[in-house]
Amino acid sequence: MVVYASKITQFLVGPIELGEKNAAITFFLIHGYTGTPYDFNKLPQYLHDMHGARVRVMLLPGHGTTISDLDHISYEDF
Repeated sequence: MVVYASKITQFLVGPIELGEKNAAITFFLIHGYTGTPYDFNKLPQYLHDMHGARVRVMLLPGHGTTISDLDHISYEDF
C-alpha cells in the first residue's frame, strides 16, 4: 500500500525533550522555517551528554506534517 504525504493527517515528527527539569543548564533549540526538531541531528543528545543539560527542541505550528499545513499559518501563531 502506498501512502502519499497529502493523505497523512498526523504529525510525522514531534518535539524533543532530554534531561531533567531541574538541570543546572537548559538549551532551548528552535528549528527553521519548514524544518523540524530533527534538523539538529545529534546536537540535542550531544548537549545533554556533554553538559548534563536539559535540552528542549520545539515543533513549530504547521511544521512536522505536510508543506500544505503551512498555508494557514501567520506570524501570530508564533
